[in-house]
Amino acid sequence: MKKKLDNLTNNELDNILRNALDKYDIPYQEDDWKKMQSKLDAPPPTGLGKSAGLAKYMLFLGGVTVLLLSIWWWVKSPGEISNSDQYNIATVTQKQNTPKESSGTSASDNTDRQHDNDSPNIDYQNTLEKNQKQLPNGLLSTISGQKEQQSTGLPITTTLTKPDIKAFMDLDTKFNSIMEKSAVQIPEKEVELAQDTKVKKPVDYARFSTTLILSPDVSAVNILDIHGVGSNIGVNFEYFVREKISINAGLLYAFKTYKADYQTNTGGYQPSTNAIRGDCYILDIPIAVRYYLNSHESLQRWYISSGLSSYLMLTEKYQIEPEMNSGVPPYSNRVDNKNNHYLGVLNLSAGYQRQLTEKLAIQIEPYVKLPITGVGEYNVNLKSTGIWIGMKYNW
Repeated sequence: MKKKLDNLTNNELDNILRNALDKYDIPYQEDDWKKMQSKLDAPPPTGLGKSAGLAKYMLFLGGVTVLLLSIWWWVKSPGEISNSDQYNIATVTQKQNTPKESSGTSASDNTDRQHDNDSPNIDYQNTLEKNQKQLPNGLLSTISGQKEQQSTGLPITTTLTKPDIKAFMDLDTKFNSIMEKSAVQIPEKEVELAQDTKVKKPVDYARFSTTLILSPDVSAVNILDIHGVGSNIGVNFEYFVREKISINAGLLYAFKTYKADYQTNTGGYQPSTNAIRGDCYILDIPIAVRYYLNSHESLQRWYISSGLSSYLMLTEKYQIEPEMNSGVPPYSNRVDNKNNHYLGVLNLSAGYQRQLTEKLAIQIEPYVKLPITGVGEYNVNLKSTGIWIGMKYNW
């Protein structure tokens, strides 16, 4: 009975595997052995092929680099030519077509003839040197003397050299100096007049602006007698006479509510004190001068303002409470379009402006209004304060 694999020992399992492998015979393949033998007999690689390719690549790269450096050097310094090359402008070649002198010619005749042949060369050399001094350094020109050509009839061969950029710059400088010397001279009086004349620069800021205003308003005769909160709504027009100085004029519809004590003389020994509660609807017309502390280019601007207001009292509603022992019951009083106070209120304010866009800005401006004359039907010393909040449009 065969044992199960789980019950076999290690030695028994090894024997089973060994007997199974001994029975397996690997077939012989002659072609495979020949391929292996040819690989073993081949000489080891020397790596010359790769080295030769790399050497050729490096040689090519070096040649390209040398060529680029040569082109760069030639372009960078095109006009650096030695003085000997620059002044080697003309080469005069003379063909000796003169017939041979006879043996009978005297020495004096030879001397005179030699002198005649040398004199044109001397004139030509002087002319050449004179013109070379006048020409800029590096400019190519050949001056041929007409006397030499006429007297000798010899051909002149001109050798041109490479142009120099600096020479052209020198020529431009000399041309400018000549033009300056030949310019029309303006009389000194006209020059002084031109210097004294002030050129007006164009205004680069908006001179006009319109601001929509809304603000809460607190009004009272005494600081401890604050009764409620009123309001202001309206529009302000601004014109800049200077960059930092402007004139302002506005039109506001104001509601003011307050409480105060009012004394009346009823014919008795002492005046009667009445408590007044007033609700007034006013047309406020302020005129002010404003000064900005920084330029119009600033994103944030601070300013101060001062001016006067005119109160046109549209409607005045009063609740009057007489003293308890006066025997007079409380009563109400209404006044329409009766009292106007022209330039009767002093305005003081300081504000902050923040630019939103090129045309739009927002303003926050705390203010105080102090009466110069009495306000309303009962001429009360009505003071007001608040914060104007405005949206400004420049045009």
